[in-house]
Amino acid sequence: MRIIAWNCNMALHRKFGALLDAEPDIAIISECAAPDVLAARGDLPELSGDPVWIGSNRNKGLGIFTFNGYRADLLEPYLPYLRHIAPVGISGPHPFSLLAVWAQNASAGLTRKHQLGPMRRALTKYRWLFENGPAIVAGDLNNNIFWDRPGWRINHAPAVATLDKYGLTSAYHALRGEAQGAETEPTLYWRDRTRTGPTYHIDYIFLPKAWIDGVTSLTIGDYDTWCGSGLSDHVPVIADVTPPDGGPYAITSAAHAGRETMQNLTDVDWSTLPAPEDDGAARHLTGKTLPAILLGATDGSRVDLSALTGRTIVYAYPRTGRPDQALPDGWDMIPGARGCTPQSCAFRDHAADLAALGADRLFGLSTQDTAYQREAAERLHLPFPLLSDADLALSKALDLPLFETSGMMLMKRLTLIIRDGRIEHVFYPVFPPDRSTDDVMAWLRDHPA
Repeated sequence: MRIIAWNCNMALHRKFGALLDAEPDIAIISECAAPDVLAARGDLPELSGDPVWIGSNRNKGLGIFTFNGYRADLLEPYLPYLRHIAPVGISGPHPFSLLAVWAQNASAGLTRKHQLGPMRRALTKYRWLFENGPAIVAGDLNNNIFWDRPGWRINHAPAVATLDKYGLTSAYHALRGEAQGAETEPTLYWRDRTRTGPTYHIDYIFLPKAWIDGVTSLTIGDYDTWCGSGLSDHVPVIADVTPPDGGPYAITSAAHAGRETMQNLTDVDWSTLPAPEDDGAARHLTGKTLPAILLGATDGSRVDLSALTGRTIVYAYPRTGRPDQALPDGWDMIPGARGCTPQSCAFRDHAADLAALGADRLFGLSTQDTAYQREAAERLHLPFPLLSDADLALSKALDLPLFETSGMMLMKRLTLIIRDGRIEHVFYPVFPPDRSTDDVMAWLRDHPA
């Protein structure tokens, strides 16, 4: 199976010959026109299925073309606001899920410093794609660790780390033995399209780690064929791979583990929910010394927050839901209750950024027992432990704000910045929950350790 990821730099109808000469089975093509536009400008090549294409500009979007018995289908839920990123099911001799990417960053008005960018957001929103059979990520990611800077939200390293947790690795880096950010073969000949001009490695194919031994060839297109000839400023990444036996996998929207009947805990319209008000229940916390209390953690340890040196971030939340269980009655109408999963995902996605800004440790905290918390920690791929205050020992000792519903005593949402066992700052109330990391990072920038 040959997978090709290439940014064609528009006018694909004039470049199909070069693409077909590369003999793809699946081609992920950035900056290509919609299929009907391509057909109006020239004959489409013989495909084995209808192309998948997304974009708002009919002349410049993201296309997935299949050949030799493979077929592509756009999967649901597809989120158009994550521009030019598509969850795709590939069926055929070797079925798999594909996250096809043309990540527009600076060209879409994003600032590297303050915004996540579409790729990192997509790895959260489309996490389900990696949970049902094999999945790959391929396309123009428009990023490289070379450009990463401390605290910048659009950094590439966190995306690579998330993909690693999902069980994926870059085929180029695995096969070449090169580190991210130290690539010797560029995929973009920027600006003047010359060998001696600015060059970068920004196009990738991430494969399941279990597939790497089955990669028989990994090629970066040569300059003369793809750039020197005037085709594009990008050269393709080409991977030949024979996946290991497994499956069979049903890569269709309806086959994704009964998602139609599962709770969507990550996509929340905050404008429909009541916002919490500052009731003064956390005003006494700043400056308090933490009591010596051991809390069970999802990594199997027991943590005494009072004994930790340096800066520790603790976000306290009411209760994470489970996709296969209904939320408690009236949950959404309790001010500040909804949003524990998006908040945890946000801290997960920014864990490296928080560390770069001086956070030595990061924990979540709730009154659920450790077994309940462990399910969430594993399902959400959290890189930090969740702490359990199921007996309310810490809550009572600090007089943390609590509320009761459906027979459960739960914490009101707040975030503590602790330094050497003393509470240095408190965020309360917290709303919307998924943006609480923004406030924490802004505070850390203004108060370096």
